[in-house]
Amino acid sequence: MNKLICGVGVNDLGYMTQVYEYVTENGGKRIRKHVFICKYYTAWRNMLTRCYSKKYLESRPSYIDASVCSEWLYAATFKKWMDQQDWHGKCLDKDIIVPGSKLYSPDT
Repeated sequence: MNKLICGVGVNDLGYMTQVYEYVTENGGKRIRKHVFICKYYTAWRNMLTRCYSKKYLESRPSYIDASVCSEWLYAATFKKWMDQQDWHGKCLDKDIIVPGSKLYSPDT
């Protein structure tokens, strides 16, 4: 059973969202490096972090009371929406279309 992301999000993508490899650097120290990071998963996880991470909210109180619509609590549903958007080089924002919105959703 997968753990919830930020206590609310379900990663139901069905594939590896992050792949690492271990390399040895000069001096013999082994470090972990990312080989692949899914852009969909990263955008989804960052959105959940902004709304539901206690540590994040402590440092950025303007996000207090922000939330994610229920269908976007599932990564696969968020990915389907993102696939239909012109998102390359852009940021996900909850209040450009609806100023002052505290909800991340397809309409906002």
